[in-house]
Amino acid sequence: MTPSNGTLDPREATVNRDVWVFGQPAYENRQIFANAKLPLAGDRAELYAFGGYSNLEGTAYNFFRRAGQDETVRAIYPDGFLPLQRITIENWSGAGGVRGALGELRYDLSSTFGNALESLAYRDSLNASQGTASKREFDRGSTRFRQWTSNLDLSLPIDLGDGAPLNVAFGLEYRKEFFRIFAGEPDSYANGGVPILDGPNAGRPAPVGAQPAGGYAPFETVDATRNSKAVYAEVQKEFFDRLTLDGALRYEDFSDFGDTWNWKAGTRFEIIKGLALRGAYSTGFRAPALQQSFTSNTNIIFLNGEPRRVRVIPVSDPVAPLIGGTPLQPERSRNMTAGVVISPPGTRLTFSMDYYNIRIDDRIALSSTFTATALTNLLAANGQPGYQSVSYLTNAVDTTTKGVDATLTWRTPLAGGNLSATLAGTFAQTKFRRIAGTPPALSALGISTVLFDLTQQVRFTNSIPQDKVTLDLNWRSGRFAVGLNNTYFGEVSQVALTGRTAAQVAALTPGYNTTVVPANAAGTSFDIIQHFRPAVITSMEVSYDVTEYATLIVGADNLLDVMPEKQIASTAASVAAGSTGADNNGIFPYANIAPFGVNGATLYARLRFRF
Repeated sequence: MTPSNGTLDPREATVNRDVWVFGQPAYENRQIFANAKLPLAGDRAELYAFGGYSNLEGTAYNFFRRAGQDETVRAIYPDGFLPLQRITIENWSGAGGVRGALGELRYDLSSTFGNALESLAYRDSLNASQGTASKREFDRGSTRFRQWTSNLDLSLPIDLGDGAPLNVAFGLEYRKEFFRIFAGEPDSYANGGVPILDGPNAGRPAPVGAQPAGGYAPFETVDATRNSKAVYAEVQKEFFDRLTLDGALRYEDFSDFGDTWNWKAGTRFEIIKGLALRGAYSTGFRAPALQQSFTSNTNIIFLNGEPRRVRVIPVSDPVAPLIGGTPLQPERSRNMTAGVVISPPGTRLTFSMDYYNIRIDDRIALSSTFTATALTNLLAANGQPGYQSVSYLTNAVDTTTKGVDATLTWRTPLAGGNLSATLAGTFAQTKFRRIAGTPPALSALGISTVLFDLTQQVRFTNSIPQDKVTLDLNWRSGRFAVGLNNTYFGEVSQVALTGRTAAQVAALTPGYNTTVVPANAAGTSFDIIQHFRPAVITSMEVSYDVTEYATLIVGADNLLDVMPEKQIASTAASVAAGSTGADNNGIFPYANIAPFGVNGATLYARLRFRF
């Protein structure tokens, strides 16, 4: 980084700048699962159980801390350092129950318990606020989620004398959820009080916490629980061998969000043999997950190419109301579908197409990222120092998603085997019906950023393809099988940069597909939306049944090694147009919203055994 006097350290001429690590992190994953059942009462009932355990351990690379950055203690890492994050994810679950029949009445009584634990640790790291006494390895802390669900499901066909019974189903459910955040070791979040020791900012307060993002502090720990009780029922009846009607009703009572009634009505009408219409209308309710209400998360993100320590503040935090955060409300939805199914008699063709319309109110979304000196000071005054920016989850928007799903399937004998071809496509669009305004608490801090800014809006509506088409070809003959998949991913977009001048826009955008949006009323500041072109990804898999119990599989994902378009990158021209010269725009060539990833071609081989 260029010092204030403009004189570069002579080592800048020879330092190794190839310090960024891309690709998939190294990991080990161990899993074991079992499934068992025991017949009872002459096969009219059975006990059953299933469950498993998995343990994944991996090492993820973070952003390189350059020698000139305040996050580096140069006495420890004179040329900068690359902090590594060790992640351990441990999951286990078990379920058991009894199911069977008493006459025409079928029953299923079950209970399931699951546990998910994520533990985080750093190495090749430091806490700059502890100066030269800092450790290099830290326990960041962990999060744990547990869920216990029990159900009683009953179903009964009732003979009405017309040859088509009235099918009735009924059920009860009890669910309890547990969420905890465990603090990291004190050195991972401590403010050691040692200022920046040298460099252009010597004497200023040093960044607090272990790099890259610090550990969970005691004020971030959580021990939250809730339960819900539900009762539900469904009826279905066929009339005249052509018309099917069904309806469902569910009542649920949450210990933290109250109760709700939701329902669904559907129908299918076969006009003639091989031609049917179908449709449904339903309402929905989704209570915020415990993690959404209570998770505290600190990370380094890049705003306009510059690193910032950002905390996602849970709405349960006492400081949340001071920055406009409010308790989360449940999401509510209304869903409508209508479609057609065509399967002409005597052919091997099946075609279906469905239109859907989904309206969601009070949708939970991540807010804009807010930055201001007054905000940093407010957090520090409330025992949360060292944060440059914050965001939080909020019921920010109401949305409507409209789309069409279509599928065409064809099966035919071919070359001594059988070919199955499936062409499927989905075409959707999401629009906002409401976007919440900026809370007065933020305005009082001098923050003009809206609650849900352009960056978040584009992420919500355009960060996944609106169009996706797949062509699957599968051929099998005896023990040999070949599968070929081609997937078309439509255009995706992201806000690449914000608050750029006209000169910077002119220097940054040539060669890229962009939309430039004014960021202020005066027309002196602009946001840049970058659009990434569609792509077709081809994958192939070949399998051979070596024996009745063993199959050898060889395949390739992204066979043609297709890569996404590159992100906008800083250039000498953009620096000359007024950027800082110390940003990181372009150090990662590809955007993380790329729908087919950034790993390119992947080859694999598997040997599968059946017992």
